[in-house]
Order: sequence, then structure tokens, then C-alpha cells
Amino acid sequence: MENLMRIQTEHGQEAAFVFNRNNGPAWHRLGIPFEGPLVWPEALKRAQGDFTVVEEPLYDKQGEVSTTHKQLVRYDDKGERHVLASVGVHYFPLQNERFFGMLDEVGRPAGMEWDTLGILGEGAIAFGCLKPKLLIPLLNGEKLECYLTGLNGHNGQVMVEFYLSGIRTQCQNTAFATRENNYSRWRGRHTPGLEQRLQEIREALGIDIAQISRYQAQCDKLIELPTDAAVVKTWLETLWPLDGVEHVPTAKLRAKNRDLVTELALHGRGNDGKALWSWYNGFTEWADGYKPVRLAQALSLETSSAQADRVAGMLDGDARLFAERRMVSGLKGAANASREAARVGLLECAGIDVAALNEHAMAMAAKAQ
Repeated sequence: MENLMRIQTEHGQEAAFVFNRNNGPAWHRLGIPFEGPLVWPEALKRAQGDFTVVEEPLYDKQGEVSTTHKQLVRYDDKGERHVLASVGVHYFPLQNERFFGMLDEVGRPAGMEWDTLGILGEGAIAFGCLKPKLLIPLLNGEKLECYLTGLNGHNGQVMVEFYLSGIRTQCQNTAFATRENNYSRWRGRHTPGLEQRLQEIREALGIDIAQISRYQAQCDKLIELPTDAAVVKTWLETLWPLDGVEHVPTAKLRAKNRDLVTELALHGRGNDGKALWSWYNGFTEWADGYKPVRLAQALSLETSSAQADRVAGMLDGDARLFAERRMVSGLKGAANASREAARVGLLECAGIDVAALNEHAMAMAAKAQ
């Protein structure tokens, strides 16, 4: 294989790597730059990954054909034979072109663009990495660099694997780091019919194309709309109504929640209160750092404050990954319910027809596919 990357793997084999120049070079400063988002069929050729994995008989010491195993090999442009692995007879090789087509079908409809593509171990592993156009919001203004990575092994060790992680896959080390540190994953054995499991893969990863499209449109609208005091007042009253509340502790708690969200929207990390986006971020930070879990905690200002300090402390060091995972989980499951209600409620208070906004977003997403 041509020394396109000049990075030795742990077995002394070389790799080839192509990357989107717009997203910056790889950490190793090697590889082939691609102007703009990768066009994966062309990138696959540049990375010399458009070879065919061939199944050949495996012979034992007596020269007899094995009935339990076979060999996977590839032939380079010079006709030289390269043994990739010995595998069981039921192993079904997924050719790189089909694998990258699957990865494209998983990520592209969700608004993701190709970022990197590479071949490791002289053909033993193929990897691809896509990056969403919309970064997943973190606490108040920060956004998570979330990547979709796919791995296809021809070495009998790596399965067909898909991951959502915060790691930009660009070499063997980052590919294996993605396997160990990810937000969600899907792994499947090399068997026939993998290409019919795309929806299963999306669901395992938490990629709901309809949800992402709606979410992006709603967030874009909140970023666009300037803060209106009357809108915010109505929204806070909707979230925590005080009229008719006779139970004093409940009234105090609701008033305190209003004040907390206001403080976070105006002075929280990355917020300035100028757009409705700051107010939604203020709510999400409240939900993740201040929202009490039990009523007993809710009635204790000291406990609630201590809880907030602990969450803020999680953003330091390796614990940041835990906080990021919590943010990603907010796009699905029970944690998303309160955020979605607050987001939709804020838009409605601003006079936005959310149903029409969602419908337009879905139409644009369908058109882009």
C-alpha cells in the first residue's frame, strides 16, 4: 500500500487516511486533505480501500481443506496477495463499498457530513467518521463535538460497528478509543442482511432523524428570536404557576426555580440573556444541575446548592465525559421530556407555530435526502 499516511500500526503495517480540510488536520498532521465534506466513494479510492475481500480455502498441515475455517485475502494493484485473517466458514465479509454505503445511510439523512475515512493494517480495518452540522448543546452555550464512527473489520476481530462519541476517528488509536469511550453503540457480526438493519442501528445509537430535524429547527428559531420580557414572564409563569398555590413551601420552591433560571439565562456560562436561546439554556442548566430529585431536597436550599456545586465540579477532568453523556441522553428518553416541553413552550409563548415549524423542518430534511 502506498505510504499515504506513513503511520505504523502496532503490527508495523501502514495505513491510509483522508480527511475534510475544513475541519482541520488530524492530530498526526498526516493524510490526504479533501476540500470540504468527503465524497465517500472518491475518498475510498484515495485511501486505497476500494479492494475486494476474497474468500479462499484454508489448508491444514496435511494439505486438506479445512471444513471449519477459511481465509480472507485481498490482492493489490500489482496482483500481490495479502492475507487478512482466518475466519469461520459462516463468516460473511462485508465489502468496504457496502459498509461505507451503510454508514452514509445511517448518518447523512440525520444531517451529518463526512469528515474522515481510512484504512488500517493494510486493509484489515476500514473506518469512517461523520460529523453532525448541529453540535449537541452542553451546559449554557457550549456544544458537544459529537461524531458518528463506523468500523468494518476484515481481521476476524473487529465486527461491523457504529458509535456516537466525542472522538474524531483519524487513526488506529482514536478508532480503538472510540470503541471504549462512546455515548451509544451498535455492533453486529459479519452475516448476510446487515444492510437491512439500518433502522435498528439508528435506534441503538439514538439517531432519530425526525427528532433531530425538529430539534435543530426549534433551536435555530430560539437563537434567532431576541429576548422579550413579556414572553419570558409568560413562559416562567407557565413552567411554575403561582396563582392559586396555597401551599407555602411549594410557592417558595416555584419562585426559587424562576429566579434560578433567570440568573442562569442572564449570567450562566455562555449566556447573555439577549436571545431566547439563553433562556432555554438557562432551563437546561437548571434541569441538570439544580433540579431537585426528591421533595425533601427541594425544600432545602443548602442541599440544592450543594448538588449544583457537585454538578459544576463534574465538568473538570475526566468527569467531563460523564456530563457530556448526560447531555446527549437528553435528546432521548425521560430526560428529554421536560426540556422539550420547556423548548416548545418558550416558542409558543413567542407566538411561533411549532407544528408548522416542525413540518417545514421535516420537509427540508426529506428534500435533502
